[in-house]
Amino acid sequence: NFLQVLPLRARAYWFLVIVTGIFWSAYSLFQWPIGHKDFLSLGIYIIAAISSSGLKIRLPGIFGTLSMNYVVVILALLDSSTSVGLIVAVVSTLSQCLLHTTTRPQWFQVVFSVGGIPLPVLAASLVLHSPYLLNADQTHCFALLAASLVYMCVNTITVAGIIGLTGNKSLIDVWTNSYLWT
Repeated sequence: NFLQVLPLRARAYWFLVIVTGIFWSAYSLFQWPIGHKDFLSLGIYIIAAISSSGLKIRLPGIFGTLSMNYVVVILALLDSSTSVGLIVAVVSTLSQCLLHTTTRPQWFQVVFSVGGIPLPVLAASLVLHSPYLLNADQTHCFALLAASLVYMCVNTITVAGIIGLTGNKSLIDVWTNSYLWT
C-alpha cells in the first residue's frame, strides 16, 4: 500500500493537493454558464489536448519531459472559459498518464496528476483574466505570457513538492534540478 510507504508529510501533501484541486474544480464547474459554443469548443479542445498530450520535448540535462498539452489548455482558457480549460486539462492529463506513456504510472500518481492539474489551470486563468494585466497591454500578450509562466511554475512546483517530500529532498533542489529550464 502506497500510503504505508510514503512519509507522513508526503501523504499529507498528496491528499491536500488532490482535495484542493477537486474543491476548486467543483467550484469552477458550478460557476460555468454552459452554452452551445462551449460544447463545440470543449470537443475541439479535448481532441487537440489528447493529441498533444503525446507530444513531449526532452530538454538536455533535465530530468523528465515537457508536454505540449499546456498550449491547448492555455488556448482553451483564452478562447473559452476556466471551466472548459479545467475539463481540457483533466482529460489531457489522463491521456498523458494512460495513453501516451511508455511505462504505466501507479494509480496514486495518476490521481495526484489529475487532482493537482486544476491548481495551475486556475492560477493561469486568474492571471490571464486579470484586469491589471489586460489594461497594461492592448494586445493582451503580456497577460498570455504571464499566464503561461504561472501555469508552468505552479504545475512544476506542485510536482516537485511531492517528489521532494517522497525522496526527502528540498523542494528548491528538486525544482531547480528538474524544472528550472522548462
